[in-house]
Amino acid sequence: LVQPMVLFATENRLYAIDMAYTRVASMDAANGQVLWYAGRPGSGPGEFRAPLFAGEQDGHLVLWDRDVRRLSYLKYDGDFASSRSVSAKGLTYKICLLKDDQAITTVEASDSLLIRNIDVTSGATRETHPLPWPAYQGLPSIAAQQMLISTPDGCLAAPAYGSALARYDLRGALRDTIHLVEQMLPPAAVRKKEGAGVRSRLPDGVVQGVIALAQLQSYVVVAFGGASALSRQIIDFYFLDSGTYAGSLATDNPISTMSGRGDMLYVLTENDEGYFHLEALRLAPRR
Repeated sequence: LVQPMVLFATENRLYAIDMAYTRVASMDAANGQVLWYAGRPGSGPGEFRAPLFAGEQDGHLVLWDRDVRRLSYLKYDGDFASSRSVSAKGLTYKICLLKDDQAITTVEASDSLLIRNIDVTSGATRETHPLPWPAYQGLPSIAAQQMLISTPDGCLAAPAYGSALARYDLRGALRDTIHLVEQMLPPAAVRKKEGAGVRSRLPDGVVQGVIALAQLQSYVVVAFGGASALSRQIIDFYFLDSGTYAGSLATDNPISTMSGRGDMLYVLTENDEGYFHLEALRLAPRR
């Protein structure tokens, strides 16, 4: 893989989108061996321009291509099965599939961050509502900065800069919210002029935005940008049943993305030389 940017984990497979070739790679979750590649750049069947994972449905891996507003369905052996255009209003950045041809999507609207429940067959909007907490004041409403991922029991959603994340069930109803313990600052708040340039620096104990979400059997997992003067990156764990904070991990390498399933968490990092490293962590619940 040259430029893996997005991960999606299933029971025994790990999928990545290699943006260098605009293709999907399937890997054995046990050892990371690449099993197959699928897709190529373009707008035709089995081709992608800006793909993201939308979830699993009816024995297929589903990808959302926002540039051509289309869902593509791949068989688990990598063969292209079918595609479906989605004619929902507005620019739909991310999609999380639900039951009965429903999906949750991120929406850009004025200065509010919104979540929309749509019918993927007709594109009709079933419900639109704001995320259940305010985002940081003064930030542009960029829906691309919202995190939205598919989970076995629904969807997780969070703004890149906000104080909580939301859990939605497979019908698109809001289940609950989890309030984040980290103190966050948006990029504009940490930039300082130094000579002719501008340098970003975070105060001690402050993180810079949510960059990835994952759900395991016992935890909801949240990865943040660089933390404190050491520029370390933080991964927080919250108990799935109660939403309370469980603990944290830290890494010196920048986190690109992560995904999880069962008790396994897969974290993709990038070192200073531009090489990607995939770590597999097996986690057990503790009280």
